[in-house]
Amino acid sequence: MNVLTVKETAELLKVSPGCVYQLIAERRLPHHRIGVGRGCIRIRQQDLEQFVENCRVEVFSLVRSQ
Repeated sequence: MNVLTVKETAELLKVSPGCVYQLIAERRLPHHRIGVGRGCIRIRQQDLEQFVENCRVEVFSLVRSQ
């Protein structure tokens, strides 16, 4: 299983680690907590790819048919 740290995830998305922590806190980005207490956060590469795909915004043409 290929897993990423918060820092690695932030670098791939070109956002701050704080942004990744916010996505995690809002439960928008699937993650695993490994260890005791709060634990270390790890994000599966597959989950990150799915998250990015779900963020896609489609562009629609506003041309009317005549």
